[in-house]
Amino acid sequence: MNTVSHKYRQSALLLLTAAIWGSAFVAQQTGMDYVGPFTFNAARNLLGGLTLLPLIVFFSLSSTRRISIICSSVVDWLAVFTSIMF
Repeated sequence: MNTVSHKYRQSALLLLTAAIWGSAFVAQQTGMDYVGPFTFNAARNLLGGLTLLPLIVFFSLSSTRRISIICSSVVDWLAVFTSIMF
C-alpha cells in the first residue's frame, strides 16, 4: 500500500473519531436536560448494543459461532451496563 495514501487514511479516520467524540459531549449535555442520568445511560447503552448486534451477526460466519458471539456480547453488554449504574 502506498504510504502517502495510508497516512491520509489514518488522518481522516482520526479526524472522524475526534468529530464523533466531540459531538457525543454535546449530545450528553443536551440529553441530560430531559432525562435523568440512569435513564440516559440505559438508553445510550441500549443503542450501542443494538448497533453492534447486526455487525456481530454480519461478520460471524458459522451459526454456532454466531450464537456464541451473540451470547457473550449480551453478557458483556449487561456487565458494562451494570457497572455504569453503580
